[in-house]
Amino acid sequence: MRKLALLWIVLLLVSACTGTPTPTATQPPPLPTVVALDTAAPNIGSARPFALPTGIDLTQSLDLPGTASFVSVAETDGAPTPAPADFDVIYYDQQGGISNSTLSITLYNDGRFVRDGVEARVSADAITQINQLLTDMRYLEILGEFQVTGISVELFRYNITVTMRNGNSRTFTTEDGATPPPFLTLYDALRSLRAS
Repeated sequence: MRKLALLWIVLLLVSACTGTPTPTATQPPPLPTVVALDTAAPNIGSARPFALPTGIDLTQSLDLPGTASFVSVAETDGAPTPAPADFDVIYYDQQGGISNSTLSITLYNDGRFVRDGVEARVSADAITQINQLLTDMRYLEILGEFQVTGISVELFRYNITVTMRNGNSRTFTTEDGATPPPFLTLYDALRSLRAS
């Protein structure tokens, strides 16, 4: 019994001697360094470097990951208008949804059209409409990541590759919830193509 009482007394004395630590001030972490954007030849993400035509100003905004980022070009007096898009071939596929369905479309500039392995032809007006959509959205100038991690497997994932007749090509992968409206319009136009 004496040993137990002695042990309690020692524990009380030790705990009374330690005291409480005095708080000390900490310095906040340094602010990040801002780096100027090289407007002559931007190279952001997976985009290729490109030079802006004379008379066009570049505005770049940095968005949160998983959101669309576009190079916004504001035309100034005397700036040339962008050349109309003239695609050679477009490969489009989508996969997902509740039933994990797939759709594959290949569209050639000459009007050949392959939908899920079945070949047909589309009108020259349909080709003109698709070229106009590509011109309006400045397809080759788009920058960004259009995928969101941690979303439902029931949503769709879209892959699109457009190769222009001049050899320039861009591929994008987008997902529901992170697909910008110009892509949705293009996807709708491709899905609505029917044999002429």
